[in-house]
Amino acid sequence: MTVYHPRMTSGAITWRGEDYPIATDGSIDCPADVEGDLADHLAQTYDAPIDNILPEQTDTSVTPTNADAAMPDLTREDLYERAQEEDISGRSSMSKEELANALEEA
Repeated sequence: MTVYHPRMTSGAITWRGEDYPIATDGSIDCPADVEGDLADHLAQTYDAPIDNILPEQTDTSVTPTNADAAMPDLTREDLYERAQEEDISGRSSMSKEELANALEEA
């Protein structure tokens, strides 16, 4: 899996005792089980929008629900902030639709 460092384009980041090299485009390859937590950490540490840290993901398994109708004017970043307030697990790797669904269920 890949996350993007908001400010660095070389070097490495140490996360939970493991070193992850940072490529010249700012990308950091990491295991899937680390991706969400590392992305949250980078977003909070560098006060960066999570959309800048996680690449766009296309998930064809997500279908529109009533949550999409209930929150049509909210951006993914707005939904992410609400998910942080609700302490929804895995929020950093969720799409806009998944965040809306998770918030609806919370």
